[in-house]
Formats: sequence, structure tokens, C-alpha cells
Amino acid sequence: MKDFLKFALVFSLLFCTLTGQVFAADFSGSGTSSSPYLIQNEDDLKKLASNVNSGDSYSGKVFKLTADIALSGMWQPIGNSSRPFSGT
Repeated sequence: MKDFLKFALVFSLLFCTLTGQVFAADFSGSGTSSSPYLIQNEDDLKKLASNVNSGDSYSGKVFKLTADIALSGMWQPIGNSSRPFSGT
């Protein structure tokens, strides 16, 4: 049983790490205060909403809106009470 728990923990950590890297590649920048992820258009904003709603909270990551963005069509909120956005 202990081996299974160890495997499950390692698998979970690996999955979270890889998922965060895949999501982070969606944006320009590195997510730091000196090089924030850039939200440059509606597509970037939609990617952010999709990623957060899929489980990446972006905790500790910094974003910068670089333009006024006019939204077209239906809009999906960025996060919710069970999957919140935790970045800056």
C-alpha cells in the first residue's frame, strides 16, 4: 500500500508540473514580475480562461494586459469558486 501511495504522489506531482509547463507555453513572457505573461488579444484571454477552468490556477504567476480587448460572442469566466485564478 505504501508503494502505491508513493507512486500516486509522484505521478500527481509530475502531472501537475507538466501541465503547468504546457499551459505556460501558451503565453509570451515567463510569468514573473520582470517578465509577465502577456495577454495581448482575445485569443490570449480565452486561453487563460480555458487553462484556469481546466485546473491551472497560475498561483505565483504574473500577467500583464497589453491592450484594450473587445470581446466577441459568448464569454467564459476566468475561474470559479472551485477552480479560482490565483495569479496577479
